[in-house]
Amino acid sequence: MNDPPSSERKNMAIREMLAENMRLAYVALTRAKARCYLGCGFIGSAGFSAMAYLLGEGLSDEEGIQQLATAWKDMDNEQIRERLVRLQEEGCGCAVYPMPDEAGTSLEYMESARQPRLELPAFTRVMDQRCGISSFSSLVRGREHPARSGFDEPVSPAREAFTEASEPVSGAVLGEAERPEEYSFFTFPKGPGPGSMLHEILEHLDFAHAESKVSTRLIREKLQRYGMEATWLPVVQEAMLQITETELGEGFALCEVSETLPEMEFYYPLKPITSQALAHLYREWNHSLPEPFSISMERLHFAPRQGFMLGFIDLVFRHKGKWYLVDWKSNHLGNNFAAYHKDKLVQAMSDNMYFFQSHIYTVALDAYLKQRLPNTYNYQEHFGGILYLFLRGMHKKYGPEYGVHAEQPDAGFIEALSACLLG
Repeated sequence: MNDPPSSERKNMAIREMLAENMRLAYVALTRAKARCYLGCGFIGSAGFSAMAYLLGEGLSDEEGIQQLATAWKDMDNEQIRERLVRLQEEGCGCAVYPMPDEAGTSLEYMESARQPRLELPAFTRVMDQRCGISSFSSLVRGREHPARSGFDEPVSPAREAFTEASEPVSGAVLGEAERPEEYSFFTFPKGPGPGSMLHEILEHLDFAHAESKVSTRLIREKLQRYGMEATWLPVVQEAMLQITETELGEGFALCEVSETLPEMEFYYPLKPITSQALAHLYREWNHSLPEPFSISMERLHFAPRQGFMLGFIDLVFRHKGKWYLVDWKSNHLGNNFAAYHKDKLVQAMSDNMYFFQSHIYTVALDAYLKQRLPNTYNYQEHFGGILYLFLRGMHKKYGPEYGVHAEQPDAGFIEALSACLLG
């Protein structure tokens, strides 16, 4: 490409340079701890500087970027000073001094003679808090999306709020007085730390070989990383075997699944939404949802939101042509399998609003598959369902009756929720 640059390309290059100069000026002017001194005048190529743009009143792209240099060059020092003084009078927290006529002259005597009182200007603009990044956890808590932290306990129920620990998690080790009488998965430590550890194991576990030496090494490494006793190794290893070999209600278990996508992160544009609109939608579709879900939505309260929805789906997999989403739940519901019966899990899904989380994830996965497989994917034919697996209550001899919450939301409901959420 040896064509001579056109005026349009030249102006584009100048605009890019000016944008970079503006960024550098912002950094320079906002990093001072006590005071920042700025020399301003027609020096060198100052016509394309950030100050030339800021003080070049009335210039616009339509008039041409080249006018910047001309307008700046036509100003004398007095005109530049007048515009700077105008900024000072507007209360922008600055003071204007003329440069000494002689090189080497100190400004100290000038400052002491005419030192104005500098104050930070009061912020009077109204910030629009509606636009930002939302997530299941931020909507349930009624706050902006936090950094990822915590797992399945009621105080921090969502996967997307997890912050990985680079050091062993404090508080995960049981003291002498806290050691359980029996080492079982029911008495396995509770809280975000142990929950995070289980998620990490399942993220990297080979479902078809949960008893392998590789799996044992994985579990041992995670126990060490999270500062947990090696005594829990056989307990966790047996739990992983039961989790992967439990029939999920669809005629197969995780050990038979080969096409998997763990930790699927998503963002999707979020329309302006309110908690009242969501509650109304769930009331309309109450006939197709478990009874407690629409009632739970009535207690959801958050400020109107828009922007983007963020989430992390623990596992997406395809089996026999159908797509499923999985979320691991390490919640402690009791010390026997009866506490994890599927009927009890409906209440747990409602109490922690996990059903809303699962529907947000379903909207994301459905939109993703429609985009990636536009000619072959259809929700009614190819979406297998939602599987919320309450890990402590899973055992292959009990199958899907315990520890497994399976749901296949009505296609019309997912279409209506997508229309409500997707921007």
